[in-house]
Amino acid sequence: EDWPIGQQYKVTLSAKSLAPHVTLSDNTVTFQTPSFQLNIQSAIFYQDPEQVTLRKAVFDVGFSHPVNPETFEKNLSLVADGVVSGFFSKMFGSAGNARKFTVTYDKNRMSASVHSEPLPIPDTTASLTLLIAKGTEAQRGGRSFSNEIKRAVEIPGLNNLDISELRHMIVTGENGEPENVLQMTTGMAVRQSEMDRSVSAWILPQQHQMKDSDQQTNVWRDPEEVTDEVLKQAQ
Repeated sequence: EDWPIGQQYKVTLSAKSLAPHVTLSDNTVTFQTPSFQLNIQSAIFYQDPEQVTLRKAVFDVGFSHPVNPETFEKNLSLVADGVVSGFFSKMFGSAGNARKFTVTYDKNRMSASVHSEPLPIPDTTASLTLLIAKGTEAQRGGRSFSNEIKRAVEIPGLNNLDISELRHMIVTGENGEPENVLQMTTGMAVRQSEMDRSVSAWILPQQHQMKDSDQQTNVWRDPEEVTDEVLKQAQ
């Protein structure tokens, strides 16, 4: 049987438990079993690549012991901060209203994922914070988690489109030859026509003058090196 969670013990060795020639300076030892802990491991804004209207905040939470779902979920809340809090007020309501999120667990209840309901796009970037109040307990009982923790995730606004990732790849084309591909990841869905209209690409000269130097190099390290003069030589 497993040791109780977060329990302190005191062990005393009597003289009869030791050999006659053994003398201890202290025949008492105390120790405590590990307490129940939890932490928010990640917080992301999820944009479904197929269903462009499905946007939500997802928080992954880890536990040191299998969690009691009832005590965990009753201590959860989603809070919008800043001046945009009114934007989410109809969605999440006051503390007494039905909670607008779902929770899923792994098989052993050692981790959980908290999913917000689908989110509309705010006019400006907002943030949504997961609050976990103290009081969550392990499935086997013991002392509850005694701290309040929180973590926020940014919800991109309608007027704040961001390019979250640029990745250069070399792929095999239809003719079997290698091709250069630049993969762009945006904070939300973008119409292809808008992307085509807004994005340009150049093949830069093989050699260029190093910044603050008269030497030539074939390595491009800083976007500031790509001046209007350089673009005139690009293809």
